[in-house]
Amino acid sequence: LPINFELVQPIVQISAPDMNTAMIKTGDIQIMTSNEIPIGNSYNSAPASSKKENDYVPVKQENVKGFNLWFIGFILLLFKQLLTYICFIIQLKRWATVANSSILSIANEEGYRLGIKNRVYVYQSKYVTVPMMTGLIKPILIFPDCNYTLEEYHFICRHECIHYRNKDIWIKMIGMLAAAMHWFNPMVHWLNHALAQDLELACDADVVKNHDFEYRKLYNKTILNAIDKRFTAKPLTTAFSSKKHIKQRFVNNLDMRDKKKGKLSLCLFVIFAMTIGSLVACNKEMPEAKAQ
Repeated sequence: LPINFELVQPIVQISAPDMNTAMIKTGDIQIMTSNEIPIGNSYNSAPASSKKENDYVPVKQENVKGFNLWFIGFILLLFKQLLTYICFIIQLKRWATVANSSILSIANEEGYRLGIKNRVYVYQSKYVTVPMMTGLIKPILIFPDCNYTLEEYHFICRHECIHYRNKDIWIKMIGMLAAAMHWFNPMVHWLNHALAQDLELACDADVVKNHDFEYRKLYNKTILNAIDKRFTAKPLTTAFSSKKHIKQRFVNNLDMRDKKKGKLSLCLFVIFAMTIGSLVACNKEMPEAKAQ
């Protein structure tokens, strides 16, 4: 989190070592404490006439180097994701056509049932191989250039409209930013993929909620019929069907037991993490600097 939660006086304090000077002399690194710095040899305090060219070179701060490296990685990964999304939208506009009136009516009917006030725009395109939705502001539902049954159209439109109602594309954007900010941490990238999987499972659970076993079987068949092995996920989109984690989706959809919300566990975990993080801190109060 970019917010620092801390106590005014941390319970456990760790004093920072009193080493605040580092210099390079002809390739040798010298790290001195404030008591060991000779006044005459200090780079900043030595007279201009006594300094020799390339004799003492101040070491650049490591945090500046670290920030520059992090910023480069952040920009490169974020640029790659945005470029992929922009190219996808360009190709989509080039090859997409407005869907027929029957599909439009089904999409807007499902959106109305879910309380979506915005009009759902529906297109068909040869550029996509599975149904998907995009659009942060207005919902854009894209079907591949193939025919589904009337029942399958209802399932697909309801699934994608639930994604839009739950602001899942916005959540994916936050996950994309988090992965870009923590590009060096493989755990964050794994969590970002797990987030996308959980969004699909939650959406499936909403579709089959309060329905019988036969309804759930038909929904699973729709997911299976929409799978395409050539499909590759695009940033800031929600795909109806993917070959990844398909078994878990089927099992969850056919499980008619009541699911635990887990909200209490999440709240307790957040409180625990914030409490532990605020108990330990490095002491910011540095010893008073001496004259040199």
